[in-house]
Amino acid sequence: MDMDDLSSILALFERNVNKLQSNLTAYQVEVDTVRRTLEQSWSHVGRSDGRIISLHDGLLSSVNAVNEYMIKLNLHINLNRSIDILKNEDTKPTKHYNKENNTNLDSIELDVHSANAKLDDQPEGCALQLITPKNCSIKSNQFMYDMPTSSTPIFAPIVLPIPPRQSKLLAPKGGRQMSANETYDQLYKNIGSFVKSSVVQVTVMHLNIAENCIFVAKWAEESMPVKMLLAGQMTVQMLDQLPNFGEVFAVYDAQERIIPRVVINSHAEGGGYDAYLLDYGEHIHLDDEEVIFAIPNEVKLLPAEAIRCHVRNREVASMCKFTYKKVHLRVLVNSGNDLEVEFLDDGSPEIRTSSSKSIEKLSPEDLKMLEPVDCGTSNALKAVLGYIPKDDQRICRHYDPKLKGCFKGSNCRLLHQPFAPHGATKDVELVEALPESIYTAGAPRELGSIVRVLVTYVDSPTQLYAQFIDEALPLVWSKKDVSESQCNFKRSPRLLDMVLALYNDDCYYRAQIIEEIDGMFKIFYVDYGNTEFVTIRSLAQCSDDISLKPHQANNCFIEGVKCSLMATQRQSSECVEFLKSKLLNSEFDVMLISYLPDGYLIKFLDCYADLPKQMIKRGYVEPTTDNFEHGENI
Repeated sequence: MDMDDLSSILALFERNVNKLQSNLTAYQVEVDTVRRTLEQSWSHVGRSDGRIISLHDGLLSSVNAVNEYMIKLNLHINLNRSIDILKNEDTKPTKHYNKENNTNLDSIELDVHSANAKLDDQPEGCALQLITPKNCSIKSNQFMYDMPTSSTPIFAPIVLPIPPRQSKLLAPKGGRQMSANETYDQLYKNIGSFVKSSVVQVTVMHLNIAENCIFVAKWAEESMPVKMLLAGQMTVQMLDQLPNFGEVFAVYDAQERIIPRVVINSHAEGGGYDAYLLDYGEHIHLDDEEVIFAIPNEVKLLPAEAIRCHVRNREVASMCKFTYKKVHLRVLVNSGNDLEVEFLDDGSPEIRTSSSKSIEKLSPEDLKMLEPVDCGTSNALKAVLGYIPKDDQRICRHYDPKLKGCFKGSNCRLLHQPFAPHGATKDVELVEALPESIYTAGAPRELGSIVRVLVTYVDSPTQLYAQFIDEALPLVWSKKDVSESQCNFKRSPRLLDMVLALYNDDCYYRAQIIEEIDGMFKIFYVDYGNTEFVTIRSLAQCSDDISLKPHQANNCFIEGVKCSLMATQRQSSECVEFLKSKLLNSEFDVMLISYLPDGYLIKFLDCYADLPKQMIKRGYVEPTTDNFEHGENI
């Protein structure tokens, strides 16, 4: 293969990338439109309305299918990067965790007209400063490094997007390497504006889950030059050599089309450099192929916007949805380097570090489940433990280990054993034993065998749930079979709990809790494969002997077809309805082709053998060349 072949492949790659970006953007717009339609109609349209249910199921299956593709695509990209097929490491700021389509410039208000006012002129001999840079008359040992002054840099306007580099960057000439924390500590930051006990509005720029802290920025009027740099509205000078360790410069993020300030702190293991984004609080990796710029000194000397905060009343892992959004914080401690803050409610449900709810927020249903508790008690043990231990009434205080009894002899009716150490109790709470019956899943079915199935749910154009006819009958209970005591929970059901759920046919079926938000439970019917949102009033407790029985809904993928990248959401919904009209609640024979990580690959037989061809002809799906490809694209 010569360079012409490589150029053709790269050109095809660029076209596919552009096409993928366009399709993803259009798909996001369609998904957002359908979601808004569902939100507007869901509250005042009955759940029995087939159009709304079909729209909901179509959106769910479509997004699930796209997620599967994106997971596999990201996996393949990471695998190719890990074997050095791609040399560029990810140099862009942390991507968004929240569902909405935010960008790195969200919540950063940019007013170009008000940004024309110049800052105080600064000499050009200054790099990243350790001490507050009031002026540049401070001695050089107060700065990290001196920037070369042999020639005045020539700054020019930026035209976005910026094409990739054609040559590699030269290595830094000098400077002192520092750790990640030392880099942050030495930076001059805008931390003086965070007054203790005050409430401030900030933008969450980065979540450091590993160190359980967040980075926030105020983005005040003084930050306008930094905003203009991010938006590419400032004159800069492109560099062909990486600046010294500790010098502030700018790097171009091609995906977000922003230009953030950055500083290199050390060499990275495995090659490249570890760098820190001053205004995001994120550590990134740089190599020798980025597009970098020298920036004016007045922008370089501005304080770093990212301030490290330790949140007392919220777990950082639960704050992903606030990335690049404005929030309110109460400053508890300002150490001069970082902050301790309290996260204030911004209209979103708080996810507190404590797992218990406050009494004021309990619903009437939750209050009914609480056992009656005395308003107060003078007994310290009952106040702490919730009950009074009976050790003193059961165990003899005169017990002598040498005698294995007490001086009363056989006349003592108390228990002769030592008390628990450190004042603990030996009281034991008896619980019901697990059922004697042991339920095990059947042996794996032989590949190539023909089995009879009953289709219970169609999940997507390539996926359905079915029951094997030769297994035990599905479990179902009428309202009379479920006692009132089963409907009263001592505690609210938790994630992955097995329950009995009341369906719209007034019968109870086994289900598993897979999500809980604001008192609504998302459940998965383990014997049928469909999901539903219900309240606790539609649930009942499921005993162990019932919950331990094997789930009878088998996840099956249709052999010979895969989801079409060109199919619209409407076509996917039509395909699901088409399959429902042909397969739902029908019994027929299928052949087991192969095992997949989450189910079986099946082949339709007899009168259903032409069904995949009909789906392909209608443009709902695409054919696969072999079973392996199908397994990779489901």
